[in-house]
Amino acid sequence: MKLPLAILAAIALAPAAYAPAAHAQVDCSEIRRVMDQSDDYFARIKGNKLDDDLFQSRYEIGGSHDCSIDLSTIPSYTCDFQFERPDWAYTPYNLRLGEVRRCLSNWKQTDIKGQPYRDEGYRMLEGVRFEGSGDYEGMEWAVFIQQHMQNGQAHYHVSVEFTSYN
Repeated sequence: MKLPLAILAAIALAPAAYAPAAHAQVDCSEIRRVMDQSDDYFARIKGNKLDDDLFQSRYEIGGSHDCSIDLSTIPSYTCDFQFERPDWAYTPYNLRLGEVRRCLSNWKQTDIKGQPYRDEGYRMLEGVRFEGSGDYEGMEWAVFIQQHMQNGQAHYHVSVEFTSYN
């Protein structure tokens, strides 16, 4: 009698074992922290140097393990999420966009237009830019999805990016 119960329990729990992992959310407190860190060119969260004026970030949002700080022209903070297929990328893109939109609901929103196909390099598929005003003048967030073609192979990046023009 114990064996059939164990089998039933295993069958009942099996879908959970095969379900895709839940995506960590981009939290509004994470967005505020990144904006606060921009005051001193992200010095408190700037990690190892990756390239000229490009640094790894010690602070990651939304469960990303690929966040960087670019100080080459205009200070920016970007977290990327990479996917092998477009259908795997659009759900996290829409999820991230909804989370950022909720946190920045009073900010001006502008669509980012897609670009034509390229054989190599990055191509913008779509996105939304959020412009701050008042106390947030000169600050901008963007959530976008790009296709990256390299040696005839495509993969997809969902990015959450903050730029401070101050």
